[in-house]
Amino acid sequence: MAAFNLDEEEREVKGSVSPTDVGFADGRYAYYEHFTGEGGILECGERIPVTLHDVDTYRLYTFLPYNGTPVCFGNADMFIGVGAITKMTDTSVTLYEGGRIAFLSESDLGIIDLPTEKRGLVTYVHAPRETKEILYREI
Repeated sequence: MAAFNLDEEEREVKGSVSPTDVGFADGRYAYYEHFTGEGGILECGERIPVTLHDVDTYRLYTFLPYNGTPVCFGNADMFIGVGAITKMTDTSVTLYEGGRIAFLSESDLGIIDLPTEKRGLVTYVHAPRETKEILYREI
């Protein structure tokens, strides 16, 4: 979902966004904003407050269903990073190219470094963690 400031006088605009704004069912979602790198978990009915200061301020959100297991937003250097994912299971993510890969989890992710000739496969495992955060890993 993209958010733009289209005010002709370039005044600050405020609003909020939610996965339901793009037709997703109400539920629990992980989100990632491409330009700021911010992310988190939205509980059912929650919205993300958005302030766009001028016409040069914009946001690009990715929403993924969240059930408590780690989610991968794909290549964080791409506008639509999930497009780099070719396969995802509960324990691995396969991407068609390496780069800065963004994950969100409520638990630690143990990420295995792979040699460059095997780029594209990242495996993660769970360990308790107190905070939710976006974790990046270069592969």
